[in-house]
Amino acid sequence: MNIFLVVLTLISLMCYIFTHISYSRFYALIKRDNNVSRFIYILYHSRVLAEFSKWLPFLLVFTFVKLFIIEPFIIVTNSMSKTLNSGDVTLVNKMAYRINIPLTSIKLVSLSSPKRGDVIAFKGNTNNPINQVNRIIGLPGDTLKYQDKELYIKKKCYEGLCPNWEKIEKNYTSMTKQKAEYMENNLIEYKQKLDGKSFKILNNDMLTSNLVGDTFQQKNTPENVWVIPEKHYFVMGDNRDNSYDSRFFGFVPEKNIIGNVAYNILNIQLNHNKSWLFWLPQRISFNNSGTIQ
Repeated sequence: MNIFLVVLTLISLMCYIFTHISYSRFYALIKRDNNVSRFIYILYHSRVLAEFSKWLPFLLVFTFVKLFIIEPFIIVTNSMSKTLNSGDVTLVNKMAYRINIPLTSIKLVSLSSPKRGDVIAFKGNTNNPINQVNRIIGLPGDTLKYQDKELYIKKKCYEGLCPNWEKIEKNYTSMTKQKAEYMENNLIEYKQKLDGKSFKILNNDMLTSNLVGDTFQQKNTPENVWVIPEKHYFVMGDNRDNSYDSRFFGFVPEKNIIGNVAYNILNIQLNHNKSWLFWLPQRISFNNSGTIQ
């Protein structure tokens, strides 16, 4: 997508040049080189090029916004349910933490630091290069432990003071129709709070095992305990037993963070078949629209 935007920008700049220089200067220009004059002359008088140039301001604005400010992001899994569900169309604030050189991870300006509880979009690692969305649970210097479906955090030492282990409490939420539907699938809805930010999580309390699959084992640390290095973050999905996150792939480097997932626009459900009807929306919903907590 980024390569497409670069190509689009270059084409737009060509259109601008061809449609804004005077004809006399243009004619003098092509007279200097007869080998390319015919090609440039055709381009200059092309109706397609002229029509395309009318959209130049919109294309430039779109490219600038996409590269620096806001990028749409479609959720493709339920790892963040019930905060975000598969099919949700969200907006990622790319200026929440930093401004990068376009198409790179090189930082130009640092604006703020990611916080516990922030929902972020980030680039996957080499084993799973797909962009992902999860919630920040641990910051650089923190020590995390996930044991018996419970989350514990020992925050980074500050000025010689090292906090003790803190259990992140989870409380039942009030019964709702949606919660009853979750319970039919053995999913229990809880509410958690991290540094003053409240959000809801799902746990499958019928699963007796702590974690299923090949978990990330950090060197020189006990199982399911992780010490977060500098400029790295530990992320988890709100759907704790159905999420591929730092418990499995490890820490998220700061340079891989695309931005803060700030707003949920709508949810689109597509037809799940092999025909062209797959691309037609089956259902559009605004029930979960709004600012993301």
